[in-house]
Amino acid sequence: MDAMMDSNELLTKIDNANVMVLERSRQEKEKDKKVALICGGGSGHEPAHAGFIGVGMLDAAVIGDVFTSPSPSQVLAAIRAVTGAPGCLLIVMNYTGDRLNFGIAAEMARNDGLRVEMLVVGDDVATIHSSKRRGIAGTVLVNKILGSYAQRGMALDQLIGKAHQLLPTLNSMGVSLSSCTVPAVGRPNFELGDDELEFGLGIHGEPGIKREKLTGCHNVVRHIVEYILENAPNASQHYGVGKRLVVMVNNLGSTTQMEMNVVVGETVRLLQSKGYIIDRLINGTLMTALDMSGISISIMSSDNDIIECIDYPTNAQGWPVNSVSKPRAYHGQGLIPLGKNKTQHNELPDPNQHIYDKYKQVVVDKSTAMMIKSILEHVCKALQENSNILTDLDSKVGDGDLGITLERCANNVLKLVDIIPFDRPCYALLKISHILQETAGGSSGPFYAVFFMKLATSIFQSHQGKAPNEPITRQQWAYALREGYLAIQQLGGAKIGDCTMLDALIPAIDTIVRMSNDTQLNIKQILEASAEAAHQGAQSTVGMRANQGRASYLGDRSKDCMDPGACAISVIFQSIKLVPQDQTHHHHDPDTSITFYPRFMPDILSGAKTITIRDFDEAKHIPTNYPLRVYPHGQPADGKPICRIQVESILSVRFDQLNEHHAKQENMTLDELKRVISEIYPNENKLYVVTFHLV
Repeated sequence: MDAMMDSNELLTKIDNANVMVLERSRQEKEKDKKVALICGGGSGHEPAHAGFIGVGMLDAAVIGDVFTSPSPSQVLAAIRAVTGAPGCLLIVMNYTGDRLNFGIAAEMARNDGLRVEMLVVGDDVATIHSSKRRGIAGTVLVNKILGSYAQRGMALDQLIGKAHQLLPTLNSMGVSLSSCTVPAVGRPNFELGDDELEFGLGIHGEPGIKREKLTGCHNVVRHIVEYILENAPNASQHYGVGKRLVVMVNNLGSTTQMEMNVVVGETVRLLQSKGYIIDRLINGTLMTALDMSGISISIMSSDNDIIECIDYPTNAQGWPVNSVSKPRAYHGQGLIPLGKNKTQHNELPDPNQHIYDKYKQVVVDKSTAMMIKSILEHVCKALQENSNILTDLDSKVGDGDLGITLERCANNVLKLVDIIPFDRPCYALLKISHILQETAGGSSGPFYAVFFMKLATSIFQSHQGKAPNEPITRQQWAYALREGYLAIQQLGGAKIGDCTMLDALIPAIDTIVRMSNDTQLNIKQILEASAEAAHQGAQSTVGMRANQGRASYLGDRSKDCMDPGACAISVIFQSIKLVPQDQTHHHHDPDTSITFYPRFMPDILSGAKTITIRDFDEAKHIPTNYPLRVYPHGQPADGKPICRIQVESILSVRFDQLNEHHAKQENMTLDELKRVISEIYPNENKLYVVTFHLV
């Protein structure tokens, strides 16, 4: 409360009482000119209630302990401090403790000769079927409207009459991703799963009326709004097409402003689509429940009188003066989602279309076009599958959005993949660059976009002077790929060793450039070698100190984590090597691709001492500086040899101790392998055997 006074010169505190009132000199002047308005309750709902003390709103607020009603003596102190001849109106939220304590104080004040009335607010539509509706965020609207009337001199009896007209039209409902944590308790009132929402919960952490699986904001808003419109008392009388409304979207505590904006937008669009006229939209943090991650929506009937009250000036610190508006009418205009509005020829809308048209001159055969398309589909599927892993990596050294960003790019490319003309590769690559520019964002967007742009222009330039349908050679593709990574270098300023995507991209493409002139090698061999180079490049970033990007801000703290950008490049090249080479009769099934950096990666990120593996494909992705723990598994039948060990194995660095024991022995029985492992890991009680083949 002292901090409230420090930050708001309008407020002063009554000695020996948790009561905030308007600054004393002003209060004395106002005391006999207007009805005093008092609201209050437990703390933990800030800015309610003290934040709404000011001209045109409350004259005093009574503050109890966290979620605890103030005592009658505190309420009485507030009444005595602000009440003059016109009387006092207590605005009480409908909770038993508040009704009892404010009611006792009102009776005591009447015994002192003061004129006091009490108004109980119950706007929670989730408790409509109980005997008493809870008071929640809608109470703030009551404070604002009645405060305006009182400031303009309305008598106490008239105020009560206005309130009784107002309250039946006011309905609210909340939803949350979490409960709140009362400091004295130290734990949430109830637990929600990561994929769950609680509808209709109270502002003290009380569980709601239903729990559902997490869904999109549009569905959440629709559920709340339609529940209010369908279940409010006398809904048919107050709500319907053409009705005027005041709408308030309230932050229950720890919802971000971006999330609030999304909720506000969805609420406005939904109500307008149902034919309602929103006279005023109020959004902000008005009545919270400590740290609850959620929102509430309040809907109230409107008319010109109500709008005048909402717009009446106030200097109350908690009223969101700059977030009260009449939203523009929504007629469906707005940004056209990429790919939704196709031209006559099923091409993508692009302001640079006239520039790109010349790139249609380069043409490839159907098989090559199918190959390019299949590569793109494999890459997109791999980025979708590895989104969480990339996000985990980026959370360690960056802003945690890389996986989400690349997944969004992949989703948008796949939506349009069937209308991109891959038989005209330069034009198609420019279109992909355009998609990435429009949908990626951050630094990833420009880097990937410039890569595809340079890839397209390099092939186009190298094809000048040739017949349009002359095949593009390996050397042309390799040179263009190299130009792509040089463009990224020039744009970002990074180089090999800076712990960026280039640590994987440059080795992979340089491998393609080097091997493209060897006529003894087929495309599959070149792609497999480039994938391995990308993988080794990504692994090399574990232990590097980042010199570029957000990770560079961390200094040495970034050294123990694989660079997420390099990991993404490795994922891309690992997926490309799986593309079937003969596309003439191949129909790509996008569900056949795999996840390349599997479930153990989070263990690496968190600095696990050992890593559990289950098969060879997982094992080959383990960074060389991490020890191995054998996965306990059931014994194979008959004790037959189940593990083949070669001294020069790809995993020999990690199995050096094992190879020292049996350097010349190719086959091991179950008992022999168990004994060797026991010698290497003497403290493990239930190690049985590696269940994969080392080749």
